[in-house]
Amino acid sequence: SCLAEALLTTRVKQLDCGSTGMRDDGVMAVAQLVLKSPYLVDLDVTSNEFTEIGANALADALKRGAKLKRLCLGYNL
Repeated sequence: SCLAEALLTTRVKQLDCGSTGMRDDGVMAVAQLVLKSPYLVDLDVTSNEFTEIGANALADALKRGAKLKRLCLGYNL
């Protein structure tokens, strides 16, 4: 997405995507951003509509070396 591309060229450290209605496809795009961004350390994706598929995409990004120190993902499907 355009937002993900823009965030890769900035030094954003915190991203709050909570309560945005994000589904699996959206959180999968965020997972790619998390993996590629050297500065992002805090991500909030609480109260959205993604399932185990999206959660697994985030877990995979963490396993592959994402720099996150804080991840909030409660209250999803």
